[in-house]
Amino acid sequence: MSLLREIQEAAIDDKVGLPTLLRKCKVLAARLGNAEFKMWVENELNGYKTEDEIPEYRIIPFFLKGHFKGAFGSSLQNANIPVSCF
Repeated sequence: MSLLREIQEAAIDDKVGLPTLLRKCKVLAARLGNAEFKMWVENELNGYKTEDEIPEYRIIPFFLKGHFKGAFGSSLQNANIPVSCF
């Protein structure tokens, strides 16, 4: 079976983990001599080094919310919590 066929089969097999699939892609990138593909696979396997390199599909906007209770029965429901607090 060719490497490309193995990658295609692994992509639809729920028993094959993503790291295994990416390592097969890394071998394919090396065989093709495709440096950009190889770098993408490396980053997906090992993490992106700087925030500037992170592709948009890896950035997920989120909002922190909380319920707070205070003295004399005061409270805040669904209050925004600044990310800088973490």
